Amino acid sequence: MNPYKVFNRLIIVFCLLITFSVKSQNFRVENIPSANTKVDSGYSYYEALSLRLYYEQKWDSLLMTGREAIDKGYDYFYMQVRTGAAGYYLGKYALAARYLENAKKLNSSDEFTNELLFMSYLYTGRDNHAALLTGKMPPQRGEMLYRSYIKPSLYLEFGPVITNGRQSAKHYKETDSVNFSEKYADDKAIYSVVGWKQPVNHRLSVNTAISYLDFNKYREDKIRFVDSLTGNYKVSQYEFYLSPSFTINRRWSLSLAGRMTSTRLTEPIVSQDSVVNLYLGNPIAGTWHDFVAGGEVLYSSNYWKLSAGGWYLSINDKKSWQGSASVVLLPRGNLDLYTITTLTYRDRATQPFIFTQRAGTKVYKRSWLEVSGTFGNIAGTTEYNGQLFNNQVNKAEYRLSSLFFADVSSRLRIMVRYQFIRNVSDIYFLDAGYILQKDAYNFNSHTITGGITWFVL
Repeated sequence: MNPYKVFNRLIIVFCLLITFSVKSQNFRVENIPSANTKVDSGYSYYEALSLRLYYEQKWDSLLMTGREAIDKGYDYFYMQVRTGAAGYYLGKYALAARYLENAKKLNSSDEFTNELLFMSYLYTGRDNHAALLTGKMPPQRGEMLYRSYIKPSLYLEFGPVITNGRQSAKHYKETDSVNFSEKYADDKAIYSVVGWKQPVNHRLSVNTAISYLDFNKYREDKIRFVDSLTGNYKVSQYEFYLSPSFTINRRWSLSLAGRMTSTRLTEPIVSQDSVVNLYLGNPIAGTWHDFVAGGEVLYSSNYWKLSAGGWYLSINDKKSWQGSASVVLLPRGNLDLYTITTLTYRDRATQPFIFTQRAGTKVYKRSWLEVSGTFGNIAGTTEYNGQLFNNQVNKAEYRLSSLFFADVSSRLRIMVRYQFIRNVSDIYFLDAGYILQKDAYNFNSHTITGGITWFVL
């Protein structure tokens, strides 16, 4: 045999042996468990079984196997990742996040782990923490995910408010001993809002909105043996809302909020008779400004969230404060079913507590239905971190509402909202002894609004 050819073959075999040795060593290094992992036949069994189930995409079996292995102490990076992936592909995003967070502690740079954790955060309503996560990924990949999913959005909502306040006021009958009475009642109204949500960076986002409310009102004054006057008038209200939100870490975030309103009212009734005008009292026309300022802190776990906030309110030059606490639960570990329970305290002598219970469920594919009930007087309070400012005069006994929304595409979401509110309106009168008295009557209001959210790519 030619010595030159023999030498060449020996060189090739030597190179192959070196290459195989390096690859084998790399494989062993990648699969070495952490120092506190039991390296025994149990490790080999769970490692081989979980890897096979992963490649076969048998997610139910993999999830069961992974949880069993981790509970027995075979707790290392790949076992956490595979178990988290099984939860993710089964739609159990809160459970997936739990294991993926553990895996990230062992290897923070793994791209597959980061991306699954990012999507799990999104699918459990934790957009702010998903945005924060992208800032800790390799720049190119993190920026791509951030721009693809953390998007600015424009939202619009518009609709009428229908009440039977005018009819209820007319049907209220005073006794014959009343010398003078005065009634105010809500009639129909229009509600509209336009807002913009803007992610600024991985930690900061800003929500701002402008709303307009146009109320039709009814007033009736009766003076015994003299006159009975009625009139229609309007109350126009502009509102401006601003709320910056800052994500502190993967558990905590802080949102500040401020809302200012400008309300204009025109006196509906003026009599030519000076005596009658004495009974009508001073005109109530004018413009005034109300505002609310405060914020809330939010703690997020995988299956639940807890928020607490406080707000300072100024309504008709009366200063007050309000505190609220909410608990959000995800029983199935995703947004297919969620509940939100809120307790509010308002510093006032009567009806200081307000209780709200909301529940939402997926209806079909990318559509959801949410129902809620609020029990207590919401007048003079704020809700949803200042997004709603209930500075109306009339008291409320309770409110029932429903909300349907659906994602038509990656850019467009549509929504329809209905609210029913049981209100209480006051009636003032002078009795036979000319002593001021107060009574009340109930009326109902129905708010039907529709709107869209447009996500800017």
